[in-house]
Amino acid sequence: MGPHLARPPFAFAESDVPYLFRGTKGKLSARYIFSFRCVSGMIAHMLDRSSRPTGEARLRYLDADIEMIAPGDYVTCAVTGRKIPLQGLRYWSVDLQEAYWDADAASQRMAKAGS
Repeated sequence: MGPHLARPPFAFAESDVPYLFRGTKGKLSARYIFSFRCVSGMIAHMLDRSSRPTGEARLRYLDADIEMIAPGDYVTCAVTGRKIPLQGLRYWSVDLQEAYWDADAASQRMAKAGS
């Protein structure tokens, strides 16, 4: 026969309560902690845009890849000055280490750099 447990494996001590719930007045029941209302509130907070880095990112442009030096949401086009979301970044120059809004902006910059 196995060892007797002092408490069931699903029970938790005060120290096991996540830090999100510490400092709340009164005791929180396990029913509340694992309820849809509480969990959905935590998930919404975790997915909130404000928790992501904002501002301009600093990148190192490589052949067919980029390396993030400083986190951010966007880079600035070297020709137009428009903000390019990182998800939409398609055109850049490895030699000049610049990002471009579209193919037209990249070709303008290459023509200017070539002359």
